[in-house]
Amino acid sequence: MLIYKLILEPLEKYKKVITMKIKNITNLQVFLKRIFILLSCFLILLLTPNRGFAEKKYLNSDDFKEKIFRGFTVEGEKNKKTDNDFEDLDKIGVEIIRTGLRLDRCSTCINYTISQTGLEYLDWVVSKANEYEMYVVITLVPENPYSAEYWEDKNLQSSIIKIWRSLAERYKNNSFVAGYDLLNEPKPPGNIKNASKLWVDFAEDIISAIREVDTNHIIFFEPAPSASAFAFKALKEPLSDDNIVYSLHMYKHVRLTHQRLGDNKETVTYPNKKFDKKYLSKYLDPIRSFKKKHNVPIYVGEFSCVRWAPDDSAYRWIEDVLDLFETEGWSWTFFSFRGFHGWDHELPSTVVKPKDKISAMKLRSMETPTFQLISSYMNNHP
Repeated sequence: MLIYKLILEPLEKYKKVITMKIKNITNLQVFLKRIFILLSCFLILLLTPNRGFAEKKYLNSDDFKEKIFRGFTVEGEKNKKTDNDFEDLDKIGVEIIRTGLRLDRCSTCINYTISQTGLEYLDWVVSKANEYEMYVVITLVPENPYSAEYWEDKNLQSSIIKIWRSLAERYKNNSFVAGYDLLNEPKPPGNIKNASKLWVDFAEDIISAIREVDTNHIIFFEPAPSASAFAFKALKEPLSDDNIVYSLHMYKHVRLTHQRLGDNKETVTYPNKKFDKKYLSKYLDPIRSFKKKHNVPIYVGEFSCVRWAPDDSAYRWIEDVLDLFETEGWSWTFFSFRGFHGWDHELPSTVVKPKDKISAMKLRSMETPTFQLISSYMNNHP
């Protein structure tokens, strides 16, 4: 109708003039119809987004069985990324990123909330992922998991459920959001069996709330405690939802991967007589068993080793775990991209800590051996 009003109606008005000038066309109506078709096709092409946003499919759990998605964790608002960061992620060939949204709670509050700046930053991350056609996994990061009160506080649990429902409502129509990773490294109190059940029951309540508003997206589930391989032993059965990817975090062994952080003063090299690739592979056996028994997909949401581990130990450890993940066909996101300096493998292994962000930017190189190792998996697997 718009094209007719703007173009065809004036043409009808002056059809006598047009008829005189178009000597080889006897049927003016046919001529006008042809113009209409051509203009319609042109308008459709003009208005179609050039990056194909509308054609991007929603991922489901089966996609993680059939394909390996590779990428990085991109930390939240306290370590904000830039347009240049996303340009570099795109150059590497990143397909998926994982990002966390921190839950806020004052000392006397009975509910969790999300800061407006945190939500705006999450929107920005999702929009940049849209721009560069990357998928995003969103997770919630509550208080310290080792002292969290929400496991025994129904008000806090209810607030987490409400927040997830609102996030699902917000992103339900965004196909570049891969899905929702319910809680980062859940660690309920009690022995492993009771902890697992406590988390599963709570997770089922969260999933029910999400599914009230969003049936499009994957649920990413980290078993308790702490998304470890041992947690898969306690998880006897899959959850009730049929669109779930089960997630592992790999920092085995923390004496190596977290050395010189906090109270971990020990110096450990890799491999050694007790700790090598065979040891790491055996550690992953419970996950293999769970996957095989229940035919479910696995995603390694986090894994890393501090870059200053001696004698190229970080490189060798990352090389071995990546080979294990790839052999199993598990998707993964390395922790992390230009976040905490200890996990930032664009920085030289000899630099303990950059003075500030500007110093870190000057020191970074995408050509370091470890970063080249990680990115080579993305470059070589389109």
